Amino acid sequence: MPTDARSRDSITVPELADRIRIFTGILLQELLKGAPDGNIVFSPYSIFTLLLLAADASASRTRSEIADAVLNGLDFDRSLDLLENYIRKDLRRDNQFSSASAVMVRNDKKDSVTPGYPEHLRKAFDGELFAVEDLIAEVNNWVLGKSRGLIPPIADDSMKEMLLCLLNAWAFLNR
Repeated sequence: MPTDARSRDSITVPELADRIRIFTGILLQELLKGAPDGNIVFSPYSIFTLLLLAADASASRTRSEIADAVLNGLDFDRSLDLLENYIRKDLRRDNQFSSASAVMVRNDKKDSVTPGYPEHLRKAFDGELFAVEDLIAEVNNWVLGKSRGLIPPIADDSMKEMLLCLLNAWAFLNR
């Protein structure tokens, strides 16, 4: 456990926000190395959420490695609690933004999903689990629906062999 880890109840929303800022700053620097024109658009919150989704769905060592890289010593479960209680509930209540998360798994792999995972996914990420026949079509349909038609299809034939897909979409709401 990293040396700056503390009891799970002492972590605050500003500390979690700071970890998101630090992590996505490092990520942006790495992404810019591969962008010769320097133009990159991404959602720090979405990437952070997707990595937490991946960590949450993983077994012990992989989960710890992802969580340590993303949270830099903050307690994983407490961080999920903060995301659930502050970002999802408080900001939605104030109509500041909307978000959606999903995990899509191919039908032939649905039996590998832990029985309690769909409920946990709903509670921790306000997400849904889908077992799908055509991953590419379902990803594109989900994105189209959640973005209200603003984001064109993102999945293509390069995803044919994927077993699952983690999705997150969010938007600021117009007041």
